[in-house]
Amino acid sequence: MNWEAIGAIGEIVGAAGVIITLVYLSVQIRQNTSATNRANVRNVLESNNSALKSLLDESVADLFIRGLKSLDTLSEIERYRFDNAFYQWVGSCEQAFIDNREGRFSADSLVVYENALTGYLLTPGGSQWWEERQIWFSPPFREDVNRLCKKPTDESAKAGPKLAANDT
Repeated sequence: MNWEAIGAIGEIVGAAGVIITLVYLSVQIRQNTSATNRANVRNVLESNNSALKSLLDESVADLFIRGLKSLDTLSEIERYRFDNAFYQWVGSCEQAFIDNREGRFSADSLVVYENALTGYLLTPGGSQWWEERQIWFSPPFREDVNRLCKKPTDESAKAGPKLAANDT
């Protein structure tokens, strides 16, 4: 065998090695992207759960339910507390929308947030709150939420809290 043949074989082996390395890296990148997306969904869920945990306290739950029925029945301090509690929760939902737009949150996972958010914002107090406070959120998120509230699905319309009639 001459040196040219040996050189050609070396180039073929080298090219095959590059191709194998590229395929391996491609698989690793896909696996890493998948793991990153799963972790991101978990982080958004934890943030959402954290925002909702405060509502387990009976006095906060009472305030929240009264606010969803009508913001006008809340005192100034109660309204401040309601605004902050609702903002924390809606803000955690906004992160899911942002991540979905950036390809880090699946459409299937986002539906859960769309339904819950729409359901709560369709309540009298939720609707009033959104009209007054949507300025607190990014324009793309506001567009998404306004679109969802204008044409709620059957699922999202049923996803809101079950509020008893106002006692006032």
